[in-house]
Amino acid sequence: MKTTMGKTLLLIFSTILVLVALSNNGIKAQGPVTVYVDPPSIADLTMTPGNTFSINISVSGVEDLWGYSVVLSYNTTVLTATAYHSYDPFTTPGPSRINDTAGWAYLYFTMPLSPQGVSGNVPLVKLDFTVDALGVSLLDLHDTNLSDAKGRGISYTEVDGSFTNVKVHNIVVTNVTASPKRVAAPGGLITINVTVANRGDFDETYNVTIKYGSVLIGEETALFLGTGENTTRTFSWDTTGVELDEYTFEVKATIALDNYPKDNTGSVRVRVGVIRDVAVTNVTASQPEAAVGESIIVRATIKNLGNFTETVTVHAKYDSTLIGTTTNQVLEVYAQTYVTSNWHTNVTAGEYVLSAEAVITEDDNLTNNVLEGDMVRLGGTSSIPIIFLYAGGALVAIIVVAVILRFALKARKSQSTSV
Repeated sequence: MKTTMGKTLLLIFSTILVLVALSNNGIKAQGPVTVYVDPPSIADLTMTPGNTFSINISVSGVEDLWGYSVVLSYNTTVLTATAYHSYDPFTTPGPSRINDTAGWAYLYFTMPLSPQGVSGNVPLVKLDFTVDALGVSLLDLHDTNLSDAKGRGISYTEVDGSFTNVKVHNIVVTNVTASPKRVAAPGGLITINVTVANRGDFDETYNVTIKYGSVLIGEETALFLGTGENTTRTFSWDTTGVELDEYTFEVKATIALDNYPKDNTGSVRVRVGVIRDVAVTNVTASQPEAAVGESIIVRATIKNLGNFTETVTVHAKYDSTLIGTTTNQVLEVYAQTYVTSNWHTNVTAGEYVLSAEAVITEDDNLTNNVLEGDMVRLGGTSSIPIIFLYAGGALVAIIVVAVILRFALKARKSQSTSV
């Protein structure tokens, strides 16, 4: 009997945990979040071998951040990482370590158990270095992970830093623009402007190339640019005879020796005869009225009105508050899809207007990307315990538990009768 009851309890807890995990996992939708090295550049000729300095790895624009992990790589010929310190409130350590042989520091910290993370512009961790030699080192951020208090991942961009205690060669592509970015049909002319800056300590002779795929559009060689100067080079692309499509132009500026080659490139997208346009055509609620605390399914209809296959992100909202985000919805030309979001109505009683927004990387018609739909009236209070509302679907666990216990009790009574 102990074995039977043990298996029963294990099944009960496993069912609840699985349902809770399924309701909480995902990617949390936020505005632009940046993980960056602060200060972004240390260029100091007095930082000779034996000197020390520190950098912060920080994040900006984050909401509800509960934990992080990040890897920073560096040049072991020039630097040695010696220590790290995570800032409050990220005081619970993970398996952080420094591998100076390979030249990286892996930093992993979370907050103590808490229902809410931190928001805003936040320093994460301080990393200390000793200077070993004269030279240049990129402070390269990669393999970052951010999570909120519910264990959901937070999307972000990374911005590297740099260290130098010598004079450097550094040509940078600072901007690439196209005008117009779209022509209605092959035969139009597109102008591409490339801005190049010399951020090094030496006058440079450089080359610029621009291509899409393996097709060379333009090239200029043996151009002069003095230290601290910048210039804009102009290229023209005649679209006669090209296929209707979207094209990404890759630009590269090169010199004989560049201490920071990662910033030598840029890109811009242009379109020939391609119309990009997605629209929200309907937003409905699974029910017009509900008690506060009950769940409502929000259904948005999204249609591709253009002639280009799109990958769409859909935001569902009540009034101006985000309910949920659905990503990577592929829509073929002129196709439509339905996206649902589960709204746990943990709000005050009242009337709320549902809406949806469809987002793609470029859209020729922004007037149809947002649509208001059904209004929902909430009143009273749901009798469902709040823990199951947050667990989303965990109410099913109660039914499963009741059925399992009933069968377990019947089995026990049967064993008693047979004895």
